[in-house]
Amino acid sequence: MKYFITICLSLTLIGCEKYECVKDVAPEMIGDWVHYSANDGFHIIYIQKNGRGWMWGENDHGNTIDAQRRGWYVKDDILHHSRLGDGPNFAFTIDEYPTISASEIATPFDTIPAGNYYMVLDGRTYRKKN
Repeated sequence: MKYFITICLSLTLIGCEKYECVKDVAPEMIGDWVHYSANDGFHIIYIQKNGRGWMWGENDHGNTIDAQRRGWYVKDDILHHSRLGDGPNFAFTIDEYPTISASEIATPFDTIPAGNYYMVLDGRTYRKKN
């Protein structure tokens, strides 16, 4: 029985894919990020210094999203909100990591002034709020 448990544990550890905490691999993502999708629509991603955070959003139809506080992880240029299957696993393709804008960036419902941080996830531009 001892050998069976050891083999199962070894296979589990070998089979697990490596997710890195965002605070270790992309510390520039720490902060509050907002994307405006309509006159009243928005999506905010909160990433704290410890790598944990949550999301909040509302679309122009009044539908809301409110995710629990979980860890943020990066794997293969994808930002994951939780790496476990214990709840909603939101994942965003990182098109552009946080960068300081060289000039003003106009999006359909927001303008990012030159000198501010922004990033692009799933083709949507997020502006750093803090």
